[in-house]
Amino acid sequence: MKKALFTYILCAGVVAFSQIKRETILSTDFEGDATQILEVAKIDCSVSEVVGKDAIKGEKSLMLDSSNNKNWCSMLKVDLSGADGYRVAFKYRVLSVGDVGKICSVIRINKDPETKSPRALTVLNLKRSGKVEYMDDAIWTSSRDEKYHFDFTSHRGAKIIIDDLKVEKLYRDKSAKGAWMFEPDAFVGMRYLPTNYAFCGVDSPFLSMSKEEFFPFIDRFGQFKHKDWVDKIHSVDDLKKQIEIEKEFNKKYGKIPQRDKFGGYLNPKYKYEATGRFRVQKINGYWYFITPEGNLFFSNGITCAGIHDVIPYTYREHYFEDISDKRFIKRNQYGLHFYKGKKHDSYGFIDHNLTHKYGEKYQDVYGGVADERMRVWGFNTYGAWSQAYIMKRENVPYSATLTSYRRVHLKTNMEIKAYWSDFPDYFAPDFEPKTRERIAQSAKLLRSPMCMGAFIDNELSWQLKPILIIQALLTCPADQPAKIEFMKFLQKKYGTIEKLNPRWKSNYKSWDDFLKQRKFYPKTQSGRNDMLAFEEKMYEHYFRVCRDALKAVDPQALYLGCRFAWRNELVQKVASRYVDVVSYNIYDDNITNFRLPKGCVDKPILIGEYHFGTTDKGSFGGGLNPRRTTKERAEAFEEYLTSAIENPNVAGAHYFAWFDLSPAGRFNMANFSMGFLDICDTPDYVIVKKANKLARKFYKMRLSGKKTTVQGSSDNVHVLGD
Repeated sequence: MKKALFTYILCAGVVAFSQIKRETILSTDFEGDATQILEVAKIDCSVSEVVGKDAIKGEKSLMLDSSNNKNWCSMLKVDLSGADGYRVAFKYRVLSVGDVGKICSVIRINKDPETKSPRALTVLNLKRSGKVEYMDDAIWTSSRDEKYHFDFTSHRGAKIIIDDLKVEKLYRDKSAKGAWMFEPDAFVGMRYLPTNYAFCGVDSPFLSMSKEEFFPFIDRFGQFKHKDWVDKIHSVDDLKKQIEIEKEFNKKYGKIPQRDKFGGYLNPKYKYEATGRFRVQKINGYWYFITPEGNLFFSNGITCAGIHDVIPYTYREHYFEDISDKRFIKRNQYGLHFYKGKKHDSYGFIDHNLTHKYGEKYQDVYGGVADERMRVWGFNTYGAWSQAYIMKRENVPYSATLTSYRRVHLKTNMEIKAYWSDFPDYFAPDFEPKTRERIAQSAKLLRSPMCMGAFIDNELSWQLKPILIIQALLTCPADQPAKIEFMKFLQKKYGTIEKLNPRWKSNYKSWDDFLKQRKFYPKTQSGRNDMLAFEEKMYEHYFRVCRDALKAVDPQALYLGCRFAWRNELVQKVASRYVDVVSYNIYDDNITNFRLPKGCVDKPILIGEYHFGTTDKGSFGGGLNPRRTTKERAEAFEEYLTSAIENPNVAGAHYFAWFDLSPAGRFNMANFSMGFLDICDTPDYVIVKKANKLARKFYKMRLSGKKTTVQGSSDNVHVLGD
C-alpha cells in the first residue's frame, strides 16, 4: 500500500479521558488504495475513488453508490463486538437520492441471536444539503458479549462521498468513580440516559461523579442539574424575568400581516365561498382548508399547547431535588414500558413552573400568553391535545382531539403490534353507542367556527400489513365479538361449514367449532381473500361509526381521521372514503413527495405530528428526529415545513410539541428536548425566529407552485416513545 489505509491498535488502547480508553479498529483518509476498505468493511454497493477537486479532503475520497438498488441496501457495514461502546465519525457529502428514497442512515444494530430480528439502536439520517457535513456519534452497550454492527444504509438508492472514516471501540474503566453510571440498571423510566454520547460525549465532568455526587440530578424546576445552557432557569426570579424578555421579543417581531382572524390568507385575489365554518377545497391542484370567511388556510399548527405532562417519581424518588409541594403531585396509574401495570405517583413540573412564573391562577393569563405566541410565531392552529381553557378562548383555530370507545380488546394468542394499548374490538356491542356518547360530550368545541376539524383517536395499532389482524382474530376465544361477526360474514357467503372447509383447507366440525378453535388460520388464496374482505369490513365499520358520531353532533365539522402511525394500504384506502382529511404522524426529514396510496379517494392530507430535537439544552435525547444543535434543528424544521407547504397533497402540518419533555422521562419514558418551549416555559428563540420568517411567506410559497426541498421517503414513521 502506498500509504497506511487502516490503523489498528491491538493493545489496550489510548487513554482519551480518565475513564474511557479507545481502540481504533478502522481509520482511513482514503489517500491510499481506497478499495482495500473491503478488508475490514462489507460493502454491498458500487464503490469507487473520487479524486481531485471532487474529493472532500486531500486527493481522494470514497464514493458509495447504490443507485441501482430500489430496496433497502446496506451500503457499508462493520461488525463490532467485545467493547463497552462504539464510536463512528466521518465527513460526507450526499450527491443524490432515490426517486422516492430516504438516503443514508447510520444505524447501530443489536443482533439478537434469540429472535433473529435485528433491532435498530440508533438511526441518524444524514443531511441532504449537498455540502460537506460531519457525523460523529457513539453508543454504549449493555454487555461486551453482545454483537453489534455499524451499518450505513440507503433506501431505494443513493450516492454519497465519504472521507476521514474512523470506527473506534470504547472501553470504560470499571474501577473509576463514575463507572456505576454505565451499568444496565443505573437508571429506570428513561428512554435516553445521561450517558447518551450525543448529550455528554466522553468528557463531561458529571461522568466522573459518584452516586452520592450525582443524585439528585433533577432540580426543583425539572431540569438536569449538572450542566448549564443558554436560558437555563436557576431561580424563581429567572422565571419571572423571562416574561419581560419575551414581551420585548414579541414587540420586535410582531404578528404576521395579511391574515384574517382565523389565520387565513387575506388577499382579494384568492377569495372563495364563505360558509361560516372551515371546509376543504382543491384549488389549481393544491388542497387547502378554507376559513369561515372564505380565505385560503394552510393549517400551520403546534400540538399540546399548555399541556401539563407529569413525571413519575415512584421507584426513583432520589432522582429529584425537591418534589415536596403537594399541589403538584398527581396520582397516576397509566404507564408504558417501565411503568406499565405499576401504580405510581407523578410530579407536575410544568404546572409548578407556570404557577411560580405567572401566579396561582396562571390559567387566567396563560391563554392570552399562548394566543400572543401563536400570532408572533406564525402558527394558526392549536393542534392535538391543546388545553381546553386555551381553545375555549376562541382566538385561534384549533383541532379537537376526541376518542372512540375502545374498552374491549382482541384476546389474541398471536403477537401483533399494539403500542399504546391492545388492539380494540370494533364489533363490541358498546363501541357504536358509547362512541356517539363520547363525541357528543364535545359538542360545544365542535360547533365553534374556530374548530377547523376533529381527530378521532390517535396512532391506533393498524398493522403494517393486511391480514395480520384477522389472523390474530382467529386465535381469539369463542365469545370475541369480532370473531362472531366474522363467523356471520362467512355463514352468509358459504352457508355451511362443509362448504368453507375445502376453500380454507380447514377441518372445522361446526360453526361452534370455528369459534372455539384458536390455533388455526387459513393459508389458501380463498382464505386470504375472505380475511381481506372481512378486514375491509372491520375498517369500514370503525370509520363509519366515528364519522357518523361526529356528523350527528355537527354535520359541518370536518373529520380529520385517526392520525395514522402504523398503517397498511387497505386501511388508508378505507379511511379515505369516510374522512374529510386523512391525518398522519410522520417523523421524517421532509414530506416533499408524500401522497395517499393508489386506490384512495382524493382527499387532503394533514400531518398531525413531526418534530426535531437536540441535546444541547439539558435533555438526554433529541426526540424521534434529532439534530446536533439548536441551529440545526431550526434548519430541519424549516425544511420539513417548507416541504409540507410545497406539497399539493398536504393541507397542513402540526409540530409536536409546545413544551419539551422532562429529562427524567414521562409515563412512557420519553425524555426529549423538541418543544418550542422548555419545561420552564422559555421559548427557543432560534426556532421561533425561523417559524416567524416562514409564516410571513408561506402562502406565497404555496401559490407559486415551486418545489425547493430534496425528496424524502415519508415512510419512516415513528411514534413518540416507540
